[in-house]
Amino acid sequence: MMTTMNTRPSRTRAARGSRILAVVCLLSWAASAGAQELEIDHDARLEGYGADQKVAIDEPNTAMTWMGFSFAAVVALLGLFKDAKRSHGD
Repeated sequence: MMTTMNTRPSRTRAARGSRILAVVCLLSWAASAGAQELEIDHDARLEGYGADQKVAIDEPNTAMTWMGFSFAAVVALLGLFKDAKRSHGD
């Protein structure tokens, strides 16, 4: 029967410390993610317009984010097919 290896205590402490650090980071991220945004009463982008003019700001969308992801994906995929002899995409 095979016996288990004895690990050094310093490695065990380092592993335990890294796990604790990871949990603390995860919990602090979750706590900050739970914070709600403040409601803005006055939007500075609308300053300078008279009270008689009706202006509105479009709702934000994620089009530029998707375009950025698409561009990054194209750049990443172009590296696969740069040279037919070196491609591993088959």
